[in-house]
Amino acid sequence: MNYLSDRIRTHRLSFGMTQEVLAEALGVSPQAISRWERGSALPDISLLPGLATLFKTTTDDLLGMDALRRESYLNDIFGRESTLRREGSLDEAIAILRDALRTYPDNTGLLSELALTLTARFEHTRERSDLAEAITISERLLASSTSDKVAVTTKVNLCYLYKIAAMPDRAANLAHTLPHIWESRELVISALTADAAALRNAAALALTVLCHHISRTESSRVDSIYANGIFPREDTDTMLAEIGEFLSQHQ
Repeated sequence: MNYLSDRIRTHRLSFGMTQEVLAEALGVSPQAISRWERGSALPDISLLPGLATLFKTTTDDLLGMDALRRESYLNDIFGRESTLRREGSLDEAIAILRDALRTYPDNTGLLSELALTLTARFEHTRERSDLAEAITISERLLASSTSDKVAVTTKVNLCYLYKIAAMPDRAANLAHTLPHIWESRELVISALTADAAALRNAAALALTVLCHHISRTESSRVDSIYANGIFPREDTDTMLAEIGEFLSQHQ
């Protein structure tokens, strides 16, 4: 089903119209409406204004132009916000996300990025209002998001937020709902492709993350457990030595 077919069917159902009622309004046969909605035929371009009027929308919406503009706009926002966050311009990144959310208040991607960026700012300022808002947004996302990726990212960050907010039981209970290590994207991709290079990259990333957590443990740092911005290190021998030393000290 193409976008126009889907929009016609969605709008028709939202207005409680049968295919016969829509067909009569447009002066076509019910079979034509059925073909449009299956995607096996398209309405004549001269009928689009009438369809838009009946559905109280625009031809741009029916043709998907609104969706394309929205996608382009959001991609630009995500790109700018990510750059600002990497540069440490957290106030500006948050301002950009808040502005975008005025237009798309329920966009899960924007909300997820806002929660993560508020978390990053909290790590610098220890401002409790940022902590509280990040928790509220994260809990709202988990209750409503249909995206598995957003849900997992939110859960990991929320575990950290609960820990900082002195709610260890919530953090532990939430952590137990996360995937096992063998269900990670990198390991599954390497298994599917049987590609030695992909498996090497997965192993290097796993070692890097383990060393990151060992460093946090040994320094008693209480920074984010979300491994944002961690890239595989090349010095595998050094990492293996670090992990081996840690294991020998904590047998």
